[in-house]
Amino acid sequence: MEILLNQNSYIEWLNGQAHRVAWVDHLGVNRRTGSPFHLHHVVCDCAYYANSSFPEEDELADCEILQNAVVERTDLIANQHRVREMIESFGNIPATDFDRNNELNDILTTSIESILLFDHLHPEEWAGNVVSGEHDVSLLSLIVDQPPDAIRLCADILAFQGKVEITGDTVRLAA
Repeated sequence: MEILLNQNSYIEWLNGQAHRVAWVDHLGVNRRTGSPFHLHHVVCDCAYYANSSFPEEDELADCEILQNAVVERTDLIANQHRVREMIESFGNIPATDFDRNNELNDILTTSIESILLFDHLHPEEWAGNVVSGEHDVSLLSLIVDQPPDAIRLCADILAFQGKVEITGDTVRLAA
């Protein structure tokens, strides 16, 4: 038995038809392994995860409306955490200004850790990610308005500190 509970919904109109995107609470048992799971994830009308192996093997559907909803959510999370405003206060920092660069890196790493912790404590709030418990480097870069390389560097620092685990471009809190 699987249960999907709607949490946050977005609707865009496509050719006069509503196309819904939702952040859902997903409870179930993996039919292949028999392992129970409980997570939140994004779905839409054309990308419903009906595959019984979810979440281990499914890919995010190539749906522009779903992607729009995720980007819109990252903007909302960015506004809530006010990271962009903190970063803007640094202006253009010369590479030789190590004190200011270290301070900026501290803000970025703390912000990334805070967003991952927020998702861990309140997955129902949808931290602009695709699946609860993890975040993609490119989506984090949208939230903090920094290039993916800067986010990857900060994630590597957090991994070195034992705070996160990185698999490919996916960052999650360390167990």
